[in-house]
Amino acid sequence: MLVGELLTRNARRYPDKVALTYGAKRHTFAELNNHVNGLVQGLHGLGMKPGDRLAILADNCPEYIETIFAAAKAGLVIVPINTRLREEDIAFIIQDSGAGVLILSEGCWELIKSIRYLLTAAPHFITIGNGPGENYEGLVTSSLPQAFSVSLKEDDLYCIAYTGGTTGLPKGAMLSHRNILAATVDGIADFGFNFKDIGLVCHPLFHISALWTVFTLFYMGNSCVLMKNFDARSLLETVEREKVTSLALASPLVIALLHEPDIGKFNLSSLRVLLYAG
Repeated sequence: MLVGELLTRNARRYPDKVALTYGAKRHTFAELNNHVNGLVQGLHGLGMKPGDRLAILADNCPEYIETIFAAAKAGLVIVPINTRLREEDIAFIIQDSGAGVLILSEGCWELIKSIRYLLTAAPHFITIGNGPGENYEGLVTSSLPQAFSVSLKEDDLYCIAYTGGTTGLPKGAMLSHRNILAATVDGIADFGFNFKDIGLVCHPLFHISALWTVFTLFYMGNSCVLMKNFDARSLLETVEREKVTSLALASPLVIALLHEPDIGKFNLSSLRVLLYAG
């Protein structure tokens, strides 16, 4: 199986099931798949071909998830960039990965302006929201949401995840479709996820742990609740409102939840799996 097939399969099997919740917005698997297919066609129209690098520098949003699946379907190599890195490191990742296209949040444009002089080969810019460069929504909606046929293998490169916390410059870890899905299946077996789970993602999607959660949920055909960022009270409200069953957090975030003074006022009875690390 390939990463992009997760969404294609779910759109076929569960077209009307909610795939993604982001605030008040809800996207079914069919809707999400159509939007992803539109993005695939748009990227193809820009001249991108299998093996090309597609970087993304953005906050958590539905467009981020669309981008990672569009890359998978088009045979592109996704390069998630940590928005909290030093400017020089971000410029290095764009250059080192060979990214031909960079999708970014409108709030990241000031950062890009500050490092453009470091980019000897500037990528094609696509902006989520308002800002310079090509408009993301315009690119997607101007393209037909039809499937894009490309021949891929499980061992083809899918993601370059740049490391943090190491000496020197960031180092790109190369992950294939098989790598991603093997880790996904292992997690499902180890942690006992089931077909009725509703997972919550509050970690930044540039981190592999957040991406792993999304892939795990979609492998099972489950719904993903996405938060823009972590806030203890908002997270508790979201768990109660959306009846979240599984949650993965870094250890400091668990501590922050436990120190939330009103934690006892929330109905968290739906939560049955809590993963933490770090």
